[in-house]
Amino acid sequence: WADIDFPIDLAVVANPSAFHQSAISEIIVHTGPGSFTGIRVGISIANSLGFLLGVPVNGKRALAHAAY
Repeated sequence: WADIDFPIDLAVVANPSAFHQSAISEIIVHTGPGSFTGIRVGISIANSLGFLLGVPVNGKRALAHAAY
């Protein structure tokens, strides 16, 4: 899987010749903890990309990942 950091790599996603869109099976977005506005922007970008690419968008909390 690929890890894309917003907004720097957003240009890579917007460029269809940079990768195969079929390689993306889902989008995972950080849901907290963090600044309310920053999380809203990230979720909005992830939902837009999910809609455009036709893939599901799932939210994950950072503290849940730290537990594993």
